[in-house]
Amino acid sequence: LAVYEAILCIVNRDFEAAAALFLDGVATFACTELCDYSDFVFYAVVTNVLSLKRPGLKKHIVDSPDIRQVTFPHLKEFVKALYD
Repeated sequence: LAVYEAILCIVNRDFEAAAALFLDGVATFACTELCDYSDFVFYAVVTNVLSLKRPGLKKHIVDSPDIRQVTFPHLKEFVKALYD
């Protein structure tokens, strides 16, 4: 249910709420009928880049093993450039 709410928040341009919902669902994602896990992680990273401050970005995105297991080369470089 949180994945549906998060995507609705993106549509409504409430990126902070979407970011929080995506972060809560990263470890327990099971909504493959809506999107696959790599798309979900992409949405989580992009919304959190828009809403988190640097320490939160490091803690929840850069150092997260659930996020790092999905490889998006350009997205990884983008987040690293923002953090560094």
